[in-house]
Amino acid sequence: MLFGGVASGLITNSTTRADYVFFSLYDTRLDNDKFKVIGVLNNFVILQQPNPEHAEQGQPSTIQENTPVSQTRFQALNDPHAAPVRALRVDYFPAKEGQWPPIIVDAVDGQQPQNVVRQIEKPQFLKLLGDDYDEFASFIAVGTEVKRDRDYLVGSGCTAHDCADKPGIFVIEIKTGRVFAAIIDSDKVKAWGVDQAVDLPYPILVWLAKNKLTID
Repeated sequence: MLFGGVASGLITNSTTRADYVFFSLYDTRLDNDKFKVIGVLNNFVILQQPNPEHAEQGQPSTIQENTPVSQTRFQALNDPHAAPVRALRVDYFPAKEGQWPPIIVDAVDGQQPQNVVRQIEKPQFLKLLGDDYDEFASFIAVGTEVKRDRDYLVGSGCTAHDCADKPGIFVIEIKTGRVFAAIIDSDKVKAWGVDQAVDLPYPILVWLAKNKLTID
């Protein structure tokens, strides 16, 4: 589908697929080049791609060194050429509110995440985050505009001067107004709005995958 014609058949014949509960892993070999891709609900993120130096030496490329991934759900990545698997500490904070007020999509779509959390939807984030409100707000201090993704409004960002280790995200379910949030602090994850990973909305799962992480 991506390439068409002869290239499509070549990719298909060179690719193996492993299906898991929430995602699929694809491995493709073309000559000495190796690709590894994760697919989550029609979103695809490259986890491993060719390294020119390794290709010249006839060696497969590897995932970036020290990439933190979950011990259980990414066990398939723990092969001789993959980086060591690191288990994550995950803290869940279920929502205390059973009902959420309706969301005004046009008021949030296109806004800066910090503006949504600090002003437009501040009461809802205070309900969700409680004493963690200021901490979470710092993890989206630097961000891009909120975007609609199917049934969700998604805002993401990071801590100023520390984007590599401290990103954050919030997701608002358009139909219900329900709010979810998560942050990554080095090798730890906090998730608000759920009490288990299976209940996380898919934009957060995709965001975790883009940050080369997953949670059990």
